[in-house]
Amino acid sequence: MNKLKNLAATLALVAVGTACGYGIQTLRSASAPAPIAPGDFSGIIAQAHHRVALFTRSTCPYCRKARAWLDANRIDYALYEIDTSPAAESLYKTLDISAVPILMTKHLRIIGFNENVYRHNVAAAGAASPAAR
Repeated sequence: MNKLKNLAATLALVAVGTACGYGIQTLRSASAPAPIAPGDFSGIIAQAHHRVALFTRSTCPYCRKARAWLDANRIDYALYEIDTSPAAESLYKTLDISAVPILMTKHLRIIGFNENVYRHNVAAAGAASPAAR
């Protein structure tokens, strides 16, 4: 009987822990910024002197993929590597987002790297360099 009570208590704890884990995950995703957001990012783009700005960390594998995609598609962009440049880090902090990579155009912000999202949205923003058109 004691073993049965212990088993029931353990199962109850696992169930509560699992429910709390899902609840925390849901709260995190609810408070996270949308991966693609329209807005007025013209101030950052004006500072960048490019049609695209990319915020990265030097050690981030997704940031490397984002840079490689932009390079392969001959997209002219300003690179803000936030862990190697105090100026880039300072500008990044004004975004109030704790994720990388962040790609910005005048009217669009994309958090993370997804090739299909980049292909559709960066091309739609007309961000290709004149040589690539």
